[in-house]
Amino acid sequence: IFTSGGLLYICVTDDGIGMYEQQAEELMKYISVSDEEAGGINADNRYGIALRNIYQRIKSYYGERAEMTFETAFMNGTTVKLIIPVNDELPPERKNDNE
Repeated sequence: IFTSGGLLYICVTDDGIGMYEQQAEELMKYISVSDEEAGGINADNRYGIALRNIYQRIKSYYGERAEMTFETAFMNGTTVKLIIPVNDELPPERKNDNE
């Protein structure tokens, strides 16, 4: 966990088998599309809801400056990185959340 340039970086790494690039791209697409589109991508229930839920929540709360990325290689683990703005005003639709 660190901050840089007004952004908070939270990195979570595992030492599992990782993913092929195509799998990581498909997972990123699954977590970032509408619910209707996600159903088609996840028709065989390969993906759970945790990462999708986290992604949708940070985007809803922090707007477009928030990001989630994956760094992975097959047989070399995976790192999920959350990038969240700090010391920033909330998007207009979220300003009343802190009252």
